[in-house]
Amino acid sequence: MKPAVILPLALVLAFLIALPVSAAPPVIETGSFTDDFLMEDPAPCPGIEIWDRQEGVYQDTYFFDNQGNLLRIHNHWLGSDTLYNPANPGVEFSGQFSFNHWYDALTGQDTYSGNAWNLTAPGYGGILKDVGHFDTATGQFVGRHDFSDPEALARFCAIMVGG
Repeated sequence: MKPAVILPLALVLAFLIALPVSAAPPVIETGSFTDDFLMEDPAPCPGIEIWDRQEGVYQDTYFFDNQGNLLRIHNHWLGSDTLYNPANPGVEFSGQFSFNHWYDALTGQDTYSGNAWNLTAPGYGGILKDVGHFDTATGQFVGRHDFSDPEALARFCAIMVGG
């Protein structure tokens, strides 16, 4: 190589080596959860108690800048739901979920994506699904969201009371 190229290249490399690190290593928390709760606020089937027994694992990753300020959070949940109505003890429906949440601490934007609900029933097929991508900043949802579909919710509620 020519000396006219080597000197500028060496200066660029020295500058890159001297740059401070722009981010601290992420903090990762993992664990498992089991919960059994009454679905309310809003209840999917008014006047009918629908309970959700959840089991799963999670990983929460927190990203910081080199001053220790939170930049963003990524949560990932993987597990199963079993929905049931205590007044109709023979009826339980289970399904797997795999769900992600991203939070941008600089903008306050939340983004959710994945498969939050995927319940099927013998003879009915898919009875409750919530699959897709939701951006809180825009309010835009792309996917299938049965909790906001009156026909899908009515079918689900009828099944949960034994209809």
